[in-house]
Amino acid sequence: MVLRAMVVLALTSLLLVSPASAQAPIFLRAFGTAGCAPGQFVNASGIAVDAQGEIYVTDYSCQSVQVFSPSGEFLRRWPAFVYPGDTRSEGAYGIAIGTDQRVFVSDYANHTIKVYTRQGELLSLWGGIMELQTPAGIAVDHAGELLVGDKYGNRIVVYSSEGIRLREWGRFGSGPGEFLFVLGVAVSPDDRVFALDPNNSRVQVFTTLGEFLFQFGSAGSGPGQLQYPLGIAIDAQGTVFITEEGETPRVQMFTTAGVYLGGWGTGGSGDGQFTSPFGVACGPDGLVHVVDEQAHRVQTFGPAAVNARRSTWGRVKSR
Repeated sequence: MVLRAMVVLALTSLLLVSPASAQAPIFLRAFGTAGCAPGQFVNASGIAVDAQGEIYVTDYSCQSVQVFSPSGEFLRRWPAFVYPGDTRSEGAYGIAIGTDQRVFVSDYANHTIKVYTRQGELLSLWGGIMELQTPAGIAVDHAGELLVGDKYGNRIVVYSSEGIRLREWGRFGSGPGEFLFVLGVAVSPDDRVFALDPNNSRVQVFTTLGEFLFQFGSAGSGPGQLQYPLGIAIDAQGTVFITEEGETPRVQMFTTAGVYLGGWGTGGSGDGQFTSPFGVACGPDGLVHVVDEQAHRVQTFGPAAVNARRSTWGRVKSR
């Protein structure tokens, strides 16, 4: 009887710590105001964090990449034009950091991927109209290959670390391996590819060679349902973070098996609220950074043990 009781207690303990639920991160700080000056945003969309914890944010209206310290202090910026005088809109869109710390930026309007150093020196251009239609979300796998979500191309295109186009998969539709737009792309710790399929209200999961594995999500605003998901990131522990701009702007968390864990966020401009959460990124320090596009800011969230000190600076651009 004692042994049976011990077994029951052990099983109960396992159930209590199972990944069926998780505590949502708490709000720590926000940075950014409206405008195109340093530290400001108009239409920020992509966000990434490098190995040093520096935060990179793209803005497709200001046509720029800005870099901030882990605590949100402005460090540097560079223009994301293909050439001087290029004023086409929706240029700098998605962003990813390579295994060698190169910075990749998807140029939505110019059908290209721009490759930079961490300091903003342009190294090369990949793609072009014959290879990419509307590159949006991008991610780098553990082999250093770049995965590009080609939004209106309804596909994922893969490049080698040297910019050689290797393969692609996907087509228009709602079946397995088909898309009604491809937006965010992320790679899990075990090198599976997670692709947002917003108009099908789902996430599709593939091998890095494009083999369909499974999907999760359904249309709706309930827990675990999706209403036009825009951004996706996966932390080192395998927690999947997905942003949505539907009736209830929010961030939801899932396991890499697609099991709902929890979430946070409501509509509004207060701490932890969102108007249009877009890009999301996980840092090496365990913090989660969310771009709130229409609120012109980035919000940072973390475990309750992290000192929650809010930082806000910048100025509103004069009209």
